[in-house]
Amino acid sequence: MLQCFQMHDTNQIESMLNEPRNFKATYGQDPATKQAKRDSGFKYYGVYMGHILIGMFPVRELSKITLDTHIFIKSLYQKTELVDKACYTAMRKFKEEGYEQLIGFVPANLDRMIDFIQRIGYEPRGLIQNGIVYNGEKTSVFVFQKDLICGIIPD
Repeated sequence: MLQCFQMHDTNQIESMLNEPRNFKATYGQDPATKQAKRDSGFKYYGVYMGHILIGMFPVRELSKITLDTHIFIKSLYQKTELVDKACYTAMRKFKEEGYEQLIGFVPANLDRMIDFIQRIGYEPRGLIQNGIVYNGEKTSVFVFQKDLICGIIPD
């Protein structure tokens, strides 16, 4: 059974941020170029199977009912059935805490991430032209929303 808790261990958070596949997906570059640091503007939630960290979900409150969400899954579990389950576990936790919707921003050139975020129930809400710098270049970013009230969160 998976469980979701807020994380406080800076070393564990930064280790997850700097895991090579997560770093490259987030920043579009090799982690040898710089080190990601914990951002004090975010709360970090971990999804655990027992004491084993499966994934991390940095979130930032946009309003009392809306979270800006990010998804980091440990490389070992990225191609397993635990990926979707970890996401659903985090979604249930955010709903229990009173949030009604999640917002995710995905660079327009990340086709696999776009497919994944839609598979777990996020719906496209718009496109911001040249909305971010990814891999050193301006690129467009899709905005996705997950409704936690009316939307289905599988077990």
